[in-house]
Amino acid sequence: MLLGLSISAYKKTALKSTIYASVAFGLFAAQLFFDYLEDAVKSFEQPYNDVIFYAMTLAILVLFFLAVVRRNKT
Repeated sequence: MLLGLSISAYKKTALKSTIYASVAFGLFAAQLFFDYLEDAVKSFEQPYNDVIFYAMTLAILVLFFLAVVRRNKT
């Protein structure tokens, strides 16, 4: 839902910083799905899943930081 709202906001305002927020919300949704798969499917548990999960969290934080800090170039 947040991904859809941020894409809608980008279409209305054309602010480049909302692209970063949109990608961050998309990554957050993918991270939640990844976490669900890890719990629901036993064969999905791999030793590197934690690394992927934490890398996605870092990417989300960096994208939100860029969305706040970057100047708007319309």
